[in-house]
Amino acid sequence: MKKYIKQILCIALLAGSFASCDSLDDDGGVDTINLGGGNAVLTTTSISNLDKNVDLAIKVITKAGVKANKIEVYYNNNTVANAPVIIGDKIADATINSESTAASFNASSLKSLAPGAVPLVFVSTYSDGAITKVPYTLTIVKGIVWKVLNSDGDLVTSTTSGVSTVTIDDLTPVEINYAVVNKAATTVNNVVGEWSKDGETFLALPGTFSTVKQTVDIAAIPYSTYGGIADGDEITYRFTVTAGNQTDVISTTVTFEAED
Repeated sequence: MKKYIKQILCIALLAGSFASCDSLDDDGGVDTINLGGGNAVLTTTSISNLDKNVDLAIKVITKAGVKANKIEVYYNNNTVANAPVIIGDKIADATINSESTAASFNASSLKSLAPGAVPLVFVSTYSDGAITKVPYTLTIVKGIVWKVLNSDGDLVTSTTSGVSTVTIDDLTPVEINYAVVNKAATTVNNVVGEWSKDGETFLALPGTFSTVKQTVDIAAIPYSTYGGIADGDEITYRFTVTAGNQTDVISTTVTFEAED
């Protein structure tokens, strides 16, 4: 009887304020034996800003004989770690499979795909009458990034190209590396490479550019591409990726210097 009184009290509180009667870890690591109905766990925790139409997967864990009737996805307006959630705007009702073992909602439901952390709350209603409220964080990353060599000789993601100067008439390769970041379900249309001397007017770089990753030797680009090169000239290289109506861009400015 105490069990049912506690459950009824929990539902009443949740109906009025979405307060939670269960102790839930921030990462959704919940022991479902101690939960009223179950738990909905975000398993797609990261997407890029190209992944507008990707389904975000949710694992549904329930007690024997219990099903998830509804999983509502909201923004969490409280961004303070380990603090109580504050229910914000509703994003979507997740689609639950017939076995009540998995669910999903589409990234197109999000207000924005700007890179950064997106605090979420799953409010789930189960067939035994229990309601749970669990916070998650979805991370959105850039759709195209720079890669640089680390001390082990491996390419790793960087905020810069790692190149700032090129010596004129030096045939030593000067390489910049980019990689496109997207889920398999996202179709990347193209990557366009461009250059500019003034940082405003951009023209196409010679060659074609991979929609996955590429190394570009800027020292090997003919100087005629730029209409000639002089000591102190600054060239900005820009790479723009397009996937449907989503785009992202990276750029780097390199100074050409005369050999000492």
